[in-house]
Amino acid sequence: MTLRPNPTVAADLAPLTAPAAVRGIPPHVLISLAGNVVVFVPLGAALALALGDKSAGRRLLLATLTGAGLSLAIELVQTTIPSRVSALDDWLLNSVGTAVGALLGDWLQKQHEI
Repeated sequence: MTLRPNPTVAADLAPLTAPAAVRGIPPHVLISLAGNVVVFVPLGAALALALGDKSAGRRLLLATLTGAGLSLAIELVQTTIPSRVSALDDWLLNSVGTAVGALLGDWLQKQHEI
């Protein structure tokens, strides 16, 4: 799986990226931002739900650190693959996605308790 869209995929996403392009945001930047964050949201939510017996703060911290660690491992492996590029911003955005997912999972956990 690659998170770098090829030209055909980027063209297919043009209706979604056009409003950002009008404001000077290049489509590849928007796709990268959204892709790197969105891909890790489910992981963060699942981790937060799996850690349901912990306090909310501990759930959020552990879920985010786990996702950040997984993303770091992925980025490090990519340094050994000639066709791939490892990037600090990918790691950071993946970590943000995990944190957003953890917040969502925490919210879902609280809704279930009500």
